[in-house]
Amino acid sequence: MNNQGICRFVNSKDIRKYLADINYSFTTAEASWLVYQCRNATLAEKYAAWEKIITTMPDQSVDSFHFKKPYESIHKVISDFIAMKKKVTEMFFEERPKAFYQYSLVYNDGSRDYDDSMLYSSYEKCFKQLAHEFSEEDNDISGCIRRSEIDCFYHITAFYNRNGELMDVDILADYGIVDWHLLNFFRNLWFHFPAPFKKGDLIYDPLKHQRRAREDLLVMESNTPLKFEEDGRSHTDSADMNVWGYFQDDENGTIFHEVTWNYMDFEYYPEELLTGKKRILKALSNLMKEKIDIGLFIYAYHLIMLEETRNDLIPHGWYTDEGMKLAGILEEKKDN
Repeated sequence: MNNQGICRFVNSKDIRKYLADINYSFTTAEASWLVYQCRNATLAEKYAAWEKIITTMPDQSVDSFHFKKPYESIHKVISDFIAMKKKVTEMFFEERPKAFYQYSLVYNDGSRDYDDSMLYSSYEKCFKQLAHEFSEEDNDISGCIRRSEIDCFYHITAFYNRNGELMDVDILADYGIVDWHLLNFFRNLWFHFPAPFKKGDLIYDPLKHQRRAREDLLVMESNTPLKFEEDGRSHTDSADMNVWGYFQDDENGTIFHEVTWNYMDFEYYPEELLTGKKRILKALSNLMKEKIDIGLFIYAYHLIMLEETRNDLIPHGWYTDEGMKLAGILEEKKDN
């Protein structure tokens, strides 16, 4: 598989373009991990990509902080991983008398809730209701179906996009049903991919933004690969592919410092969306890039907060313009 083909699986459009522009040369392990974590590739597309990686890219050994010993062949790992996923998929669709199914939409925070979901005796009935839920929603939602069995401790969850295409299958089970080291193989990898972002850039995760997650937009300070290089620390797993900087509380507009995951999913934030209290982040970005001094930033912060606090206090929609003028909130227009 060539570099352009691999870039297709990078979630961030800005990092995808950057890697293509610099003609970044992916290792086989990097390419395999990118396929694994891709948000918009179906499971069938991932199988095809992994099989192409095996036939077109060189084999290599892979090590991780979590492995007891290095895996000698990434090709064999990919083949075994595909076989395991297919086995779990077969188990999901297997008809058994004690099997039952529940569906859930994926909520804004990425969670699923089966508490109020009725039990279905067949996959077909459950999927039909999930498809109906998709048709009722306007936004780009996703959903999942969980298969369970009475007197059996394991769940298999199948994930779908709104078109009803199978995106992934996952299993929660006792040891022995699947190889847990293999199941978590890709989660336990860590990579340093180049990214175009610099200190002070306004970046965001579009999916988190869509789900209104708390930490979707930040003024970047650094990311884990850069920081680890500075400190001489070693990596652990993909959960450490972090980015951190300054975030803003949506309610009161205050700024706080935090870390979030995964920097490979972030893109430049559209500047035209920096309205309201978010204008403070533009001022902070320019402060961090040394385009303005701390005095001007503090002035901008207080001025924007005062303006937005005033706007929040105005009773929009409750009173007529005439009433607002009588109360002195709106000014009377004077005739020339």
